[in-house]
Amino acid sequence: MMAGFSTRVMAQSGTPSTASNTAGAILIVPLKLLTTHALNFGTLNMGTGLAGTCTLATDGTTSYTDGVTNSQFKSSPANATYTVAGTYNMTYALTVDPSILLNAASGLTGAKTMSINNLMVSFTNNPGPFPVASSHSTLSPLGVDAFIIGGTLNVGAAQASGAYTGTFNASVEYN
Repeated sequence: MMAGFSTRVMAQSGTPSTASNTAGAILIVPLKLLTTHALNFGTLNMGTGLAGTCTLATDGTTSYTDGVTNSQFKSSPANATYTVAGTYNMTYALTVDPSILLNAASGLTGAKTMSINNLMVSFTNNPGPFPVASSHSTLSPLGVDAFIIGGTLNVGAAQASGAYTGTFNASVEYN
């Protein structure tokens, strides 16, 4: 048995086919987060044997429930405030601890911890308020933004009188 193959080859003639494409990159600078003011619910009056709350809204207004009222002594309430700097017009996400635990100095009589929850945020470039759990904003054409955090302080019925302190974390990351 014999087999044979025949192939015809043709060369291209004329103008070659050409395609162009582009290349690029986006350079970003690291985000910088700066705390400009601490979260402070101020000095509060507590009713005897009554639990209550103090809510500090992102616009700086306060409301009180049940056994908690505003005091005219010492410090006034103030929101936590921050500034953010980075690459202009880029979006970023904010992450904040979902609740804050405050502790009293040892030696006091009564409950020595309080919590802050229902944290809310409002951005300069993305006014809110929004729950901190789902918050994001966009840096301005100059690469800056700022935000304010508020929340609700929960005061127990047998809360020890005195100063309470705690810490919480806030972080920003490009989307």
